[in-house]
Amino acid sequence: MSFVSVGLMIALIRRFITNPISVLDRQVTAVMSGENEGIKETGAEGEIGRLTGNIKQLHDQSQRALNLVQQASWTDTLTGISNRAHFNMLAADVVDTVTTQGGHCSLLFIDIDHFKFVNDKYGHEVGDDLLKTLALRIEATISAIVARRQMVPAIFARLSGDEFAVLVQSTPRDGTIRGNVRGDPCAVFQRS
Repeated sequence: MSFVSVGLMIALIRRFITNPISVLDRQVTAVMSGENEGIKETGAEGEIGRLTGNIKQLHDQSQRALNLVQQASWTDTLTGISNRAHFNMLAADVVDTVTTQGGHCSLLFIDIDHFKFVNDKYGHEVGDDLLKTLALRIEATISAIVARRQMVPAIFARLSGDEFAVLVQSTPRDGTIRGNVRGDPCAVFQRS
C-alpha cells in the first residue's frame, strides 16, 4: 500500500508541478533565445497556472513597452514622421535591395530656404507649424504618387531642423526616375 501511495504521489507531482514548470521553462527559454515571440497559456491550474499567466502578462507588457520605445526612437517628435536614424536604417535596406536585386531609387533632399528668418521673425511656434504643415503636404503628395503608380511605399523623414528626405524605390523604365546619375542605381536630387 505504501508503494502505491508513493507512486501516486510521484505521478501527481509530475503532472501538476514538475511538468507544467518544465513547459513554462521551455517557453521562457525559447522567448529569451529568440525562437518564440510570446508565451502561451499552459492550461495548468493552481499556483503553476497563475505563475504562467503572470509571466505571460509580464512578457506581453514588456513587449508593448519595447514597441512603444522603439517607435518613439524612430519618430520625429514634432512631425510624427520618421527621424534621421530610422531613415538611415530603412534607406540602407532599400539601397542594398536595389543593388543586389536590381531596380532604382531616388533620394530627394528638401531644405526650407530662410527658415531661420521665419523662426526669428514669427517665433518658434509658427516655425513648428510650418514644419508640420510641410510634412503633411509632402507625405500626402508622395502617398498619392506612390498609390497612383502602384509603387513600393516611399520612405519620408525629417533629418533635422528644416531638412527632409524622401527615398523612392522604383523599377526600371517605370518613369519614376528620369535619367541615371553616373549609372548608379540610386539617383540623388536636391531641392531648396
